[in-house]
Amino acid sequence: INLYKAQPTEAGARPRLVLDG
Repeated sequence: INLYKAQPTEAGARPRLVLDG
């Protein structure tokens, strides 16, 4: 299971907490 924060690519976009696995 990999837990990491995805950085926003669009201006004003909020970073998402992504759970993979």
